[in-house]
Amino acid sequence: ALDNFENANEDVVHYQCVENDMYVSLIGSTPYWDKGSTISIYHVISKTEEELLYRSRFDSYADLPTVQPLRKFMIDHDEEWFYHMGSVPDNWTGNNITSWEKGSHGNFPDSTNQIQLYKKTFTIDSVEQVTGLVLSVRFLFGCVVYVNGIEVWRNHVIGDLTSASLSTETYSELTYHTISLPGRIVSEHSTTVIHNGANVIAIAILANSTSTQRVSLFDASLRLMK
Repeated sequence: ALDNFENANEDVVHYQCVENDMYVSLIGSTPYWDKGSTISIYHVISKTEEELLYRSRFDSYADLPTVQPLRKFMIDHDEEWFYHMGSVPDNWTGNNITSWEKGSHGNFPDSTNQIQLYKKTFTIDSVEQVTGLVLSVRFLFGCVVYVNGIEVWRNHVIGDLTSASLSTETYSELTYHTISLPGRIVSEHSTTVIHNGANVIAIAILANSTSTQRVSLFDASLRLMK
Protein backbone atom coordinates (compact mmCIF):
# COMPACT_ATOMS: atom_id res chain seq x y z
CA ALA A 1 0.00 0.00 0.00
CA LEU A 2 1.11 3.56 -0.74
CA ASP A 3 -0.27 6.17 1.67
CA ASN A 4 0.94 9.67 0.94
CA PHE A 5 0.03 13.32 1.41
CA GLU A 6 1.76 15.59 -1.10
CA ASN A 7 2.39 19.32 -1.17
CA ALA A 8 0.81 21.59 -3.77
CA ASN A 9 2.81 22.69 -6.84
CA GLU A 10 5.08 19.64 -6.73
CA ASP A 11 5.41 16.73 -9.16
CA VAL A 12 5.96 13.52 -7.18
CA VAL A 13 6.63 10.09 -8.72
CA HIS A 14 6.37 6.74 -6.92
CA TYR A 15 7.06 3.29 -8.40
CA GLN A 16 5.36 0.14 -7.14
CA CYS A 17 5.35 -3.48 -8.31
CA VAL A 18 1.72 -4.69 -8.21
CA GLU A 19 0.60 -8.23 -9.07
CA ASN A 20 -3.01 -8.19 -7.84
CA ASP A 21 -6.05 -5.93 -8.08
CA MET A 22 -5.40 -2.39 -6.85
CA TYR A 23 -7.78 0.12 -5.24
CA VAL A 24 -7.17 3.86 -5.45
CA SER A 25 -8.69 5.93 -2.62
CA LEU A 26 -8.59 9.72 -2.87
CA ILE A 27 -8.75 11.99 0.19
CA GLY A 28 -7.75 15.55 1.03
CA SER A 29 -7.15 17.82 4.01
CA THR A 30 -9.48 20.31 2.28
CA PRO A 31 -12.78 19.67 0.44
CA TYR A 32 -10.94 19.63 -2.89
CA TRP A 33 -7.42 19.52 -4.28
CA ASP A 34 -5.79 22.68 -5.63
CA LYS A 35 -6.48 23.58 -9.26
CA GLY A 36 -4.33 21.47 -11.56
CA SER A 37 -3.66 18.79 -8.93
CA THR A 38 -4.25 15.27 -10.23
CA ILE A 39 -3.15 11.70 -9.66
CA SER A 40 -2.06 9.65 -12.67
CA ILE A 41 -1.25 5.93 -12.61
CA TYR A 42 0.76 4.43 -15.45
CA HIS A 43 1.71 0.87 -16.30
CA VAL A 44 5.39 0.84 -17.29
CA ILE A 45 5.74 -1.32 -20.41
CA SER A 46 9.38 -0.61 -21.27
CA LYS A 47 12.01 2.08 -20.82
CA THR A 48 10.33 4.16 -23.54
CA GLU A 49 6.63 3.13 -23.38
CA GLU A 50 3.95 3.36 -20.70
CA GLU A 51 0.16 3.04 -20.55
CA LEU A 52 -2.13 5.43 -18.66
CA LEU A 53 -4.41 3.38 -16.39
CA TYR A 54 -6.08 6.06 -14.30
CA ARG A 55 -6.24 9.85 -13.85
CA SER A 56 -8.44 11.79 -11.44
CA ARG A 57 -8.53 14.42 -8.69
CA PHE A 58 -10.22 14.80 -5.32
CA ASP A 59 -13.19 17.20 -5.24
CA SER A 60 -15.98 16.54 -2.76
CA TYR A 61 -18.17 19.20 -4.41
CA ALA A 62 -17.98 17.58 -7.85
CA ASP A 63 -19.21 14.21 -6.57
CA LEU A 64 -16.34 12.37 -8.23
CA PRO A 65 -15.74 8.75 -7.16
CA THR A 66 -13.14 8.61 -4.38
CA VAL A 67 -12.46 4.86 -4.60
CA GLN A 68 -11.56 3.26 -7.92
CA PRO A 69 -10.65 -0.42 -8.46
CA LEU A 70 -7.95 -1.21 -11.01
CA ARG A 71 -8.10 -4.86 -11.96
CA LYS A 72 -4.96 -6.87 -12.59
CA PHE A 73 -4.01 -7.80 -16.15
CA MET A 74 -5.71 -10.88 -17.56
CA ILE A 75 -3.24 -10.63 -20.44
CA ASP A 76 -0.05 -8.68 -19.79
CA HIS A 77 2.31 -7.11 -22.31
CA ASP A 78 4.87 -9.39 -24.00
CA GLU A 79 2.82 -12.57 -23.41
CA GLU A 80 2.57 -15.29 -26.04
CA TRP A 81 -0.25 -15.14 -28.61
CA PHE A 82 -1.28 -17.50 -31.39
CA TYR A 83 -0.65 -15.89 -34.79
CA HIS A 84 -1.55 -16.47 -38.44
CA MET A 85 -0.01 -14.37 -41.20
CA GLY A 86 -1.02 -13.51 -44.76
CA SER A 87 -4.66 -14.68 -45.01
CA VAL A 88 -8.01 -14.69 -43.22
CA PRO A 89 -9.20 -18.28 -42.61
CA ASP A 90 -12.89 -19.09 -42.15
CA ASN A 91 -14.03 -18.80 -38.53
CA TRP A 92 -10.58 -17.59 -37.51
CA THR A 93 -11.93 -15.75 -34.43
CA GLY A 94 -12.85 -19.03 -32.68
CA ASN A 95 -10.73 -21.31 -30.52
CA ASN A 96 -9.52 -23.52 -33.39
CA ILE A 97 -5.73 -23.15 -33.57
CA THR A 98 -5.02 -25.54 -36.45
CA SER A 99 -2.32 -23.93 -38.68
CA TRP A 100 -1.65 -21.29 -36.00
CA GLU A 101 1.75 -20.81 -34.33
CA LYS A 102 2.77 -19.20 -31.03
CA GLY A 103 4.96 -16.12 -30.57
CA SER A 104 5.37 -12.93 -28.56
CA HIS A 105 6.16 -9.26 -29.08
CA GLY A 106 9.52 -8.94 -30.82
CA ASN A 107 9.54 -12.59 -31.92
CA PHE A 108 6.64 -12.83 -34.37
CA PRO A 109 7.71 -13.58 -37.97
CA ASP A 110 7.05 -11.23 -40.87
CA SER A 111 3.78 -11.52 -42.76
CA THR A 112 3.75 -12.25 -46.48
CA ASN A 113 1.41 -9.27 -47.05
CA GLN A 114 -0.69 -6.71 -45.14
CA ILE A 115 -2.61 -9.24 -42.99
CA GLN A 116 -1.62 -10.22 -39.43
CA LEU A 117 -3.98 -12.19 -37.17
CA TYR A 118 -3.56 -12.84 -33.44
CA LYS A 119 -5.69 -14.54 -30.79
CA LYS A 120 -5.50 -15.65 -27.19
CA THR A 121 -7.72 -17.23 -24.52
CA PHE A 122 -8.43 -15.62 -21.15
CA THR A 123 -10.58 -16.89 -18.26
CA ILE A 124 -13.33 -15.12 -16.31
CA ASP A 125 -14.41 -16.68 -13.02
CA SER A 126 -17.52 -14.57 -12.40
CA VAL A 127 -18.92 -12.54 -15.29
CA GLU A 128 -21.41 -10.91 -12.91
CA GLN A 129 -18.51 -8.91 -11.45
CA VAL A 130 -17.28 -7.69 -14.85
CA THR A 131 -18.81 -4.75 -16.74
CA GLY A 132 -16.37 -4.73 -19.64
CA LEU A 133 -12.77 -4.99 -20.81
CA VAL A 134 -9.89 -2.54 -21.19
CA LEU A 135 -7.74 -3.49 -24.17
CA SER A 136 -4.43 -1.89 -25.13
CA VAL A 137 -3.17 -2.72 -28.65
CA ARG A 138 0.07 -1.67 -30.33
CA PHE A 139 -0.48 -0.87 -34.01
CA LEU A 140 0.20 1.75 -36.67
CA PHE A 141 -2.39 1.23 -39.42
CA GLY A 142 -5.74 -0.61 -39.02
CA CYS A 143 -7.17 -2.94 -36.40
CA VAL A 144 -10.30 -5.07 -35.85
CA VAL A 145 -11.07 -6.76 -32.51
CA TYR A 146 -13.35 -9.71 -31.79
CA VAL A 147 -14.32 -11.31 -28.48
CA ASN A 148 -15.85 -14.80 -28.68
CA GLY A 149 -16.49 -14.28 -32.38
CA ILE A 150 -18.31 -10.96 -31.91
CA GLU A 151 -16.79 -7.81 -33.41
CA VAL A 152 -16.40 -5.25 -30.61
CA TRP A 153 -14.16 -2.58 -32.14
CA ARG A 154 -12.46 -1.51 -35.36
CA ASN A 155 -10.24 1.36 -36.45
CA HIS A 156 -9.22 2.39 -39.98
CA VAL A 157 -10.86 -0.68 -41.56
CA ILE A 158 -14.03 -0.66 -43.70
CA GLY A 159 -16.20 -3.58 -44.76
CA ASP A 160 -15.97 -7.31 -44.22
CA LEU A 161 -12.53 -8.57 -43.23
CA THR A 162 -10.98 -10.58 -46.08
CA SER A 163 -7.49 -11.36 -47.30
CA ALA A 164 -7.80 -8.32 -49.59
CA SER A 165 -8.68 -5.86 -46.81
CA LEU A 166 -6.47 -2.81 -46.31
CA SER A 167 -6.18 -0.08 -43.71
CA THR A 168 -7.75 3.18 -44.82
CA GLU A 169 -5.52 5.45 -42.71
CA THR A 170 -2.20 5.54 -40.87
CA TYR A 171 -1.23 6.96 -37.49
CA SER A 172 1.74 9.32 -37.37
CA GLU A 173 3.54 7.16 -34.80
CA LEU A 174 3.53 3.62 -33.49
CA THR A 175 1.91 3.49 -30.05
CA TYR A 176 -0.42 1.53 -27.77
CA HIS A 177 -4.09 2.40 -28.28
CA THR A 178 -6.33 1.83 -25.24
CA ILE A 179 -9.97 0.90 -25.81
CA SER A 180 -12.84 0.24 -23.39
CA LEU A 181 -14.94 -2.68 -24.63
CA PRO A 182 -18.47 -3.50 -23.39
CA GLY A 183 -19.36 -6.76 -21.71
CA ARG A 184 -22.69 -6.58 -23.51
CA ILE A 185 -23.66 -5.04 -26.84
CA VAL A 186 -27.07 -3.38 -26.55
CA SER A 187 -29.00 -3.25 -29.81
CA GLU A 188 -32.25 -4.64 -31.15
CA HIS A 189 -31.00 -8.03 -29.99
CA SER A 190 -28.85 -7.57 -26.89
CA THR A 191 -25.74 -9.74 -27.09
CA THR A 192 -23.55 -10.87 -24.21
CA VAL A 193 -19.92 -10.65 -25.31
CA ILE A 194 -18.12 -12.32 -22.41
CA HIS A 195 -19.03 -15.37 -20.32
CA ASN A 196 -17.77 -17.47 -17.43
CA GLY A 197 -14.83 -19.71 -18.24
CA ALA A 198 -12.64 -19.49 -21.34
CA ASN A 199 -13.05 -16.48 -23.65
CA VAL A 200 -11.23 -15.86 -26.94
CA ILE A 201 -9.97 -12.45 -28.04
CA ALA A 202 -8.95 -12.21 -31.70
CA ILE A 203 -7.23 -9.20 -33.28
CA ALA A 204 -6.58 -8.41 -36.94
CA ILE A 205 -3.82 -5.93 -37.81
CA LEU A 206 -3.90 -4.53 -41.36
CA ALA A 207 -1.47 -2.32 -43.27
CA ASN A 208 -2.48 0.11 -46.03
CA SER A 209 -0.86 -1.89 -48.83
CA THR A 210 0.41 -5.43 -49.37
CA SER A 211 4.02 -4.28 -48.91
CA THR A 212 3.82 -1.39 -46.39
CA GLN A 213 4.17 -3.30 -43.12
CA ARG A 214 5.07 -6.96 -43.13
CA VAL A 215 7.12 -6.79 -39.93
CA SER A 216 5.07 -7.59 -36.82
CA LEU A 217 4.93 -4.71 -34.32
CA PHE A 218 2.02 -6.23 -32.41
CA ASP A 219 1.59 -6.39 -28.65
CA ALA A 220 -1.51 -6.17 -26.46
CA SER A 221 -2.76 -6.30 -22.88
CA LEU A 222 -6.19 -6.88 -21.36
CA ARG A 223 -7.79 -5.94 -18.02
CA LEU A 224 -11.29 -6.47 -16.65
CA MET A 225 -13.53 -3.59 -15.58
CA LYS A 226 -15.73 -3.77 -12.50
